[in-house]
Amino acid sequence: MESISGSVICALMRYFPALLASATNERPILDQKLSGREFEPAFIPKDFEVSFWLYTMNENFCGRETERQKLCEILKTKPREDHISSGDLGKDNIGRSSVVICGQGGVGKSQLALMHAHEFSKKAYTSVLWISANTKATMDADLSKAAESIANHYSAKPQRTYQQFARILGIPEERGSFPKRRPTTLNRDIVRKWLAIRENHNWLVIIDNSDRFIENTTQPEVPEVDFLPSTGGSVIVTTRLTERAPMKTIELEEVDAETSLKLLLGSAGLNKEELEPNSM
Repeated sequence: MESISGSVICALMRYFPALLASATNERPILDQKLSGREFEPAFIPKDFEVSFWLYTMNENFCGRETERQKLCEILKTKPREDHISSGDLGKDNIGRSSVVICGQGGVGKSQLALMHAHEFSKKAYTSVLWISANTKATMDADLSKAAESIANHYSAKPQRTYQQFARILGIPEERGSFPKRRPTTLNRDIVRKWLAIRENHNWLVIIDNSDRFIENTTQPEVPEVDFLPSTGGSVIVTTRLTERAPMKTIELEEVDAETSLKLLLGSAGLNKEELEPNSM
């Protein structure tokens, strides 16, 4: 039997850590060419499972089957890949999928986005970040909470992992020294840097009620450009404005009478059969 060549052995030694991590879900230590970060380990999906605050799901939500399917098609929603591929570690973030849900107030734009978030929060996304864009103040507050959630998430990790993310995010490398009072620009910067990490591309950002206009103009404001990186992840924007940025759109109309009745009865804890005359 011929001996295995030195080049084959080197190749196996080079890729074995990534293959092992795929099976054990542990972080592999890879060389500089594979990781893209000198002498630092590659990341795995669990590194990005940050628990951001999210509204509870409306158990009475019904209907909108067509829109729910269209939402998945536009966002290319599919089960996320939790394995590490050595060929993927050197790639930049993949392209972004974005969609605008528009319609009059009260037609269920936010509820549709929330239903999608809860349905796929574990199956397709490592994290879901909800940003209220009603006002600049609400948006800044949500970004502040997001930045703190990110810092707290890595504070609970091993020291090496925490320091690695601290360097990437530009936060103090000493545990417990994350400032309580932070400028808005720092919060946005932390969130943007976190979303832009190469391996972190399974996130969903929902920008809710993006109905503001740029001051002294008739042009709608596009707040997501302030903190989102240029690529990666999925974005849902809910708005009453139809003249938003050139993004794919799902326009919601008012629900039909049958769905309206189901929603009303569900809110009251009743069902249609209980209202039939022969049920009295």
